[in-house]
Amino acid sequence: MFKYIIRRILISLVTLIAISMMIFWLLRVLPGDPALALAGELADAEEIAAIRKRLNLDKPIAVQYLYFIQDVSHGDLGDSLKSREPVLDEIGARFPATLQLAIISIIIAAGLGIPAGVLAAIKRYTWVDSTISILTLFGVALPVYATGLLLMLVFAVKLHWLPSAGRGDSWHNTILPAITLASFSMALITRMTRASVMEVLSEDYVRTARAKGHRERIVIFRHVLRNALIPVVTVVGLQFGALLGGAILTETIFAWPGIGQILISSMYSRDYPMVQGLVLIFAALFILVNLIVDILYAYIDPRIKYD
Repeated sequence: MFKYIIRRILISLVTLIAISMMIFWLLRVLPGDPALALAGELADAEEIAAIRKRLNLDKPIAVQYLYFIQDVSHGDLGDSLKSREPVLDEIGARFPATLQLAIISIIIAAGLGIPAGVLAAIKRYTWVDSTISILTLFGVALPVYATGLLLMLVFAVKLHWLPSAGRGDSWHNTILPAITLASFSMALITRMTRASVMEVLSEDYVRTARAKGHRERIVIFRHVLRNALIPVVTVVGLQFGALLGGAILTETIFAWPGIGQILISSMYSRDYPMVQGLVLIFAALFILVNLIVDILYAYIDPRIKYD
């Protein structure tokens, strides 16, 4: 396991370098000039040229990338072109809000999705299964912004049960954005759990356990669910990584002060260092989550060995 983790870390470093190269190149070939955005529309050519020189934008892309990698190797993602503050400081100030929202959302998604999927598989082809399938279809089909606006209209505007926007100091502010963000993941986890449990239910060892007279609850939890968890854990891990980087629309709708809003504003203002830093952090977190999921496989199913 130790050798496997070391190997995965080395592969992850190569992946991060490839991602940094790609985002670095894409940002510089897109239309728009960050020097012009900083200087303003009324700036003259000399001011723009001075800014480009200060930001090393007058050098070839390969040279700019070497400067960037050198700074990153020292833990420096640069300064935001918009606020002139260190990128790491700005991300660090807002990342806890995004992490809080992602953790609560994945708890809701997995906490409701896994039992619903198991129930649908046990009651397959009944009205219970049909009802759960229809609800998951809505969860997959409805866009995040539509779900968020509907929840806001019903529970904030009409019923006045919950606040409509902002993080605030109360846990009530988290409910609507967390449910909105969890809706798609919950539907996906439910469908995956149902399919996985139904597949395991047809195995010989499940029929043998029932033939021995074990209670149905023991059969489901000891023999079925544990063997069906591998694909479910994969989906949960991938969805958690996606929630960390995919909360942009939800944060915008509910005015949630996370890093999603910074990413949008930074892209509009051509804030290269901020966008590069956010993409690298998102990628690193996604890779870390995948590594944790792979390690969990061995604990869920002892038959899995990493050579």
